[in-house]
Amino acid sequence: MSVQWLNTFGLITNAAGVLLLFRYAMPYRLAVDGGEVITTSIIRSKERKKDGFYRKLALFGLLLILIGTALQIGATWNA
Repeated sequence: MSVQWLNTFGLITNAAGVLLLFRYAMPYRLAVDGGEVITTSIIRSKERKKDGFYRKLALFGLLLILIGTALQIGATWNA
């Protein structure tokens, strides 16, 4: 694999990781009106599952950034 392709793949991987972090690292829903919230155990279970899924995607985004950085370092050292 050429140095240019390694560097390009690293940049694409970094960009994908950043997008995942921006999308899933933030809370997916914020209470803006300060109103009361009624919850049940069913909703809490669904919310916990969704929070866990979002957390996994955010960690995957961080992993992509680290892999992309390693690819760019490799491309620099192989140049």
